[in-house]
Amino acid sequence: MDSKGALMPPEPDTRTTPYESPIIILSIGPEDENPVLFYVHKEKLIHLPFFEAAIREDTFIEGQQGKISFEEEDPMLFRRVVEFIYEGDCFPRQKLLPAASFGFEVPLKVKSTASDSKEEDYVPSLAVEMASGTYFAIAETHQLFTMVTKLLCVADRYIIEDLVEMTFQKLKHFPIGIKELAVLAQHVIRSIPETRGDIHKFLADQVYLHLPRLSNCPEFTSLLESEMSILGRGLVRLITDASLSAQGRYFNKVLDNDAKVVVCITNTTVDGCRDRYGSDDNYEIKFGAAMAGEVLLSDGTVDSRNILLAQHVLNGPRQAFPASSFKLLVGASFTARIS
Repeated sequence: MDSKGALMPPEPDTRTTPYESPIIILSIGPEDENPVLFYVHKEKLIHLPFFEAAIREDTFIEGQQGKISFEEEDPMLFRRVVEFIYEGDCFPRQKLLPAASFGFEVPLKVKSTASDSKEEDYVPSLAVEMASGTYFAIAETHQLFTMVTKLLCVADRYIIEDLVEMTFQKLKHFPIGIKELAVLAQHVIRSIPETRGDIHKFLADQVYLHLPRLSNCPEFTSLLESEMSILGRGLVRLITDASLSAQGRYFNKVLDNDAKVVVCITNTTVDGCRDRYGSDDNYEIKFGAAMAGEVLLSDGTVDSRNILLAQHVLNGPRQAFPASSFKLLVGASFTARIS
């Protein structure tokens, strides 16, 4: 009230709401190829560390121009990022099913390898069948898994922590067969830092679950074929990571003693060796068997018949294997945990 008792009008609210703040343009794709533009309120971006730094006017030219360019990113993935920024969720959204389990707004479909099988909704109880190869994800579900995996990498790259956690949790509810594992391995090892141990452990668990069938997946086998490959080294590091497996702890001890190791890249059997090289009856060292992804001890020496000698365990008997089925990995490049 004023001195005469009249009511005073309320003070105007000068605070800016998120939808009244300036617009920042996110340009996705090469500038010379008609990039896709997303118009996002500044107030929605400044709570995310990467974007807050990018639009700081006194630091980066992006902040002065009100535009941030992402020339190498996928517009479809950034559509999901913007969707998350505004809604706190993005496609495919999860929903609670009647049986108190989680599903998605679009059904995840799988099929049995039986010739007369029909598409089925995926349920977690089919995880073992997916790993064994008796079930597989249909093309649309595989594509959706690939999209969510790539979105996880984008969220990590731009430090959108809530989106990282959300996409990671969604991935855990997908059917994962050998082709999905190849996608997961490729993107996680290439894009996700090892400091995100939960994601790398999830990948390692999937690798172990699928080990018996890895040699049947050309996409996955190719990741192991070069000891110079970042992906190949990353996969072997997963297989032998001391924090993830008993095998990892064992090989960590082995490599501390300056031993050398080889990784099997294609399945090899005793009968296959005999068919290729003849009987081993007259040799002291016998043929052995190994599965793709298995790690053995060997100095990498190959004889004139292209045979490699290796051991399954430290101080165990040496066996003979086709050298073409293995790749030598010296200790220094074998695992980041070796000092």
